[in-house]
Amino acid sequence: MISGHKRQLGGALRCAILLFALLMGPMPVRGAVGMRGQQYYVICAACHGERAEGIEALGAPRLSQLPVSYLVRQLENFRHGRRGSHADDSFGQQMALVAAMIPDEDVERSVAEYIQGLRGEPPQEDKRRIGEGNPAAGQDAFKVCVACHGDRAQGIEQMDAPPLSGQSATYLVRQLEKFATSRRGRAPDDAPGARMASIAAAVDAKTSAEDLIAYISSLD
Repeated sequence: MISGHKRQLGGALRCAILLFALLMGPMPVRGAVGMRGQQYYVICAACHGERAEGIEALGAPRLSQLPVSYLVRQLENFRHGRRGSHADDSFGQQMALVAAMIPDEDVERSVAEYIQGLRGEPPQEDKRRIGEGNPAAGQDAFKVCVACHGDRAQGIEQMDAPPLSGQSATYLVRQLEKFATSRRGRAPDDAPGARMASIAAAVDAKTSAEDLIAYISSLD
C-alpha cells in the first residue's frame, strides 16, 4: 500500500498537474486525428508516464496493456459522469476533469490507439508487487473472475473485461473496493460496471480483496 507520505506527495503532484492542465485549456488541433492522440497524451503522461507504464505514487494505473475498446469506454465514462462523479472518489474526480478536456469520440479513440502503441512495461519494482494479501487464499476467490477476465487474468475483450495481470496491486485493490462500496459501477447506463459491482460486493473489502489481488498479481 502507498504510505501516508506518498499519498500526500501524490495528492500535491496531482493537484499541480491538474491545475496546469486546466489553465492550459484544450490542446490545439493540428493535422490528422492520429496526431491529435499523441498531442493530448501529453496531459496523460504527467500521471501515467511517458510510455503509459503507470505511476503508483500518483495512484495512476498502467494503461499500455489495456485494449483500445476498454480505454475508449473508460474515457467516455469519465467524460459523461458514469465514473469519477462520486463524492468519495478523489482519484476518479481528478481523472474526470482531465477527460473533460478531450473534445470528441474521434480524439478519444486516437488517444487510446496511441496509448496501446506505447507498450510501456511497469517499473521493475512494481511489476510483481503482490500487496498485503495471501495469494494461496486468493486463488479460490479468483474462480468467480475467470469467466470474464480469463484464467490468467489476461482479460477477455468480448466480455468488456480488461487484463488485470501486470497492473499495480494497490490500484486493483482500490478499484475493487470502489465497486463494492458503490463508488464505481452504479451508473444506470454502465452495464459492465454494474456486473463488476455485483461481483465485488461479495468480496470482503478488507481481507478477501487483498488475497484476491495478491493471487492476480502472482499471475504476471
